Amino acid sequence: MRTTLPLPQQPGFQLVLPERLRFAPDTLIEQTLDGVRISRNEVILTITIPGPARMAFITRATDPSAYFESLRLAPVWRQLLQKCAAQGLMSDATRAVTAEFPVSAIDAIRLLRDRMHEVSTRSFGPGHPFGSFAQGGYSRSAAARWIVQNYHYTKSAPHHISPLFRHAMDEEERALWTRFLKDESWHWRIYRPILGELGMSFEDVDACAVHPATHAFIEALRSCAANSIAAYAAALMFAELPPTVDTLDQDPLYGALVAHYGFRHTSVRPLWWHSMENLEAGHSDLAAVVLSRRRSLSPDELAQALNGLTRTIQAVSSWHQGVLSADS
Repeated sequence: MRTTLPLPQQPGFQLVLPERLRFAPDTLIEQTLDGVRISRNEVILTITIPGPARMAFITRATDPSAYFESLRLAPVWRQLLQKCAAQGLMSDATRAVTAEFPVSAIDAIRLLRDRMHEVSTRSFGPGHPFGSFAQGGYSRSAAARWIVQNYHYTKSAPHHISPLFRHAMDEEERALWTRFLKDESWHWRIYRPILGELGMSFEDVDACAVHPATHAFIEALRSCAANSIAAYAAALMFAELPPTVDTLDQDPLYGALVAHYGFRHTSVRPLWWHSMENLEAGHSDLAAVVLSRRRSLSPDELAQALNGLTRTIQAVSSWHQGVLSADS
């Protein structure tokens, strides 16, 4: 997905950077016709940057001995590095990279993104129903079942978010989570057009049983929220991933609903909007913002975050597999 500076930002959703930072090892930075392409693992950022500034950025970013001083950055460059840090592309350059704790929050975010790449690659490998669904390999009734279970998951937001508020947090962080809960609490309504296309009302769907795999996924999120803020924030890194494409038709899931399963664009568009809202409302970066405000994570916090992320990815994989493989 292409990004143009300056980046849109929501108030409060701003990642805290260390005094010095540099790009993480194995990050590939390439010049394009009008900017740069930054990639590492599954993350690809294509950024439009004017010519002279582009070359200065590439020179600094690709020098392994150089670093960026966050306090001296112009706002637009701080935005860019915040975006990169949230995607696990940055390392804290204020300390040597060691196994010592506490670990810098920026390094913890990178470690979480690395774990996400590792576990999601393994959990959604060849033969997983997700790939077949995107290629039109299921019936329309299976697609309908998938939509109904997505509705149940979306409507469960207050249930899996609410345990967070039992943990100690400052007022600024509480405001971030409160806003997230408020945003997510009404999003189930976006399913009205596509449920109508199935001849179902909200009342009809509410009367349908929640699939065991859907229930397990929801409870995995709630368990993370009850465990710690770090665990739930890490779970959100995967659960709130924004699209990697620019249009509905390019998206493997929402595009498939139109191309392979006969749903109208007008019915699917609200679901696509919800996915894009993760990016535009700051939800996709909320986890990184919350973790960065801690500056560092203890061994227990990092372990909880890594475990929460792993459990969530595995639960999502099992969710898709269970729902799509169920009898019609």
